[in-house]
Amino acid sequence: MQELPKSQTSENSAPQRRQHFRVPVSPVLGVTLKLWRLPHGESLQVKPLPSWEIKAVIREVSQGGLSLAVAGVEGVPIFIGADERVKLEISYREGTFVLEGKLRRTSVSPLPGGTLLTGIQFRARMSDKNSREAMSHIKDIVSMAQRAQLRARAYPTPAA
Repeated sequence: MQELPKSQTSENSAPQRRQHFRVPVSPVLGVTLKLWRLPHGESLQVKPLPSWEIKAVIREVSQGGLSLAVAGVEGVPIFIGADERVKLEISYREGTFVLEGKLRRTSVSPLPGGTLLTGIQFRARMSDKNSREAMSHIKDIVSMAQRAQLRARAYPTPAA
């Protein structure tokens, strides 16, 4: 996947008017994502088929969801429907966890290479122990990303 333009929210030039604060996810944090479409009626516990997988990279994270870049296939953007159910497998230094999400509206026009910008809203059931644990992990990732962002601002690295 190509290098993407910097997120507009990474500058934090204006206050965010969102329910949850978003922070950019740096590759240095080691947070990885595997994403699959979930057909209607399929359980989150079912092992997804390889054809259901969507290649994506996390751009930003918040307690409510993710902003991501979805790679096209051979330069052609893939079709993603709004409100489509997805299974997320997120890995970071504390381990791996699974969560359900719902795709949000995609960017109007794809970036070079067929990459689309979209978002996922988490669908956590607070009555489910696994969902509560997954949301706790998300909170940890948001905290890590926010600390990394603050460190980068306080101690900028000189351009090479």
